Amino acid sequence: MKILFVDLLNTTYNGYVRDGVFKHSYDEAMGLHIAGHEVTFAYCGIKMDVPFKTQILSSKGYNDGCTIKRKDIYLTIKGKYDAIFLTTQFMTGLEPFMKAYINTPKYFIVHDCYKNSLFINMGAVNKMLKAKQYNSKIIGNSNFTKWLYQLDYEEKKQHYHKQNIILEEGEQIIDDCYKQFTYVARDYEIETFEQKNYSICIGKFTKLREQNRLTYFHKYQNNHLIHLFGSTYSEEEEDYYQKIKAKEQFGTYKTHKSKSSNEIFEISKYAQNNIISWPREGFGYTALETGLYGVPSIIVKRYEKHATEDYLKEANAYYETVYFKDKEKLYELIKNYKLDKNQRLLNAHNLKNHFTIEKFIKDRERLLNDFTIKKHNTLL
Repeated sequence: MKILFVDLLNTTYNGYVRDGVFKHSYDEAMGLHIAGHEVTFAYCGIKMDVPFKTQILSSKGYNDGCTIKRKDIYLTIKGKYDAIFLTTQFMTGLEPFMKAYINTPKYFIVHDCYKNSLFINMGAVNKMLKAKQYNSKIIGNSNFTKWLYQLDYEEKKQHYHKQNIILEEGEQIIDDCYKQFTYVARDYEIETFEQKNYSICIGKFTKLREQNRLTYFHKYQNNHLIHLFGSTYSEEEEDYYQKIKAKEQFGTYKTHKSKSSNEIFEISKYAQNNIISWPREGFGYTALETGLYGVPSIIVKRYEKHATEDYLKEANAYYETVYFKDKEKLYELIKNYKLDKNQRLLNAHNLKNHFTIEKFIKDRERLLNDFTIKKHNTLL
């Protein structure tokens, strides 16, 4: 099949993409290519040397100075395709694009749900429901994302109804979700490293990721270090980062801004544990990436479910969970949760064996084959 994969969520740094969402998008395009499809990967950033076709939509990502509006970016996409995957969150300005490819199956991939943000969620849900009229399916990156959108709708139904967002009995906002979100992209010998007395937390510096919750750790002890990795793409995020960086004076934290993946994992592979600080995480990529070095994760939960917990449990990987209000338990885990060498090896093997390219391809073929086209007049 001729498949177009469009990534409009990525954020670039001097032309290079530094966020986990882009890693997923790239692996998604590569996985579809490995499966034998003719793939075109449309994205923002600089030219890459890849074995499939690419189309650069903008030299800069949407979140860091892209001067092209999303709706205009969509209109630059050309060609005929049998299916289109598009990773997005707020689905802004999509209608012209959807009309241009009205008879082509489209899969809109939703990564996270900002629960309790009515302004964001109602707008996103409205766009999602409208997209379904144009031969589109809304795909969550995990069952958790699907569940959380539905929970938000049920809890605030009267607010949604006031905006004419009304679901029929049994109707779901998100139609389906990935059973296998990603795969281990490279074949290598599992190797674990002697752990050192520190923890890691990886993710963009933003209030949503709640790294500030970790910066009270020094009040409980002072002989365990937390490495905080991330980037900033706005003045608000930079201000937030500076407040966290100021806590370095206590000797319990070390901040690292805009480091490359290699720089991050040179430190991460020796970590005692990895902290997933964002309770709304749609997947939690770093739990997999660090887990391949044997590092176990501590998952901070706000709700009864968490996407990272779901996949680590399925993979028989090592992890612990803690509710975000339970600071004492969180800090106790950060200081003391560790695995021995054999457990770290088992952790890495279990994750590698669970996230296989074969499972990934099987899941994408399931989605591609389970789509009934409703023919439209192409002049609409």
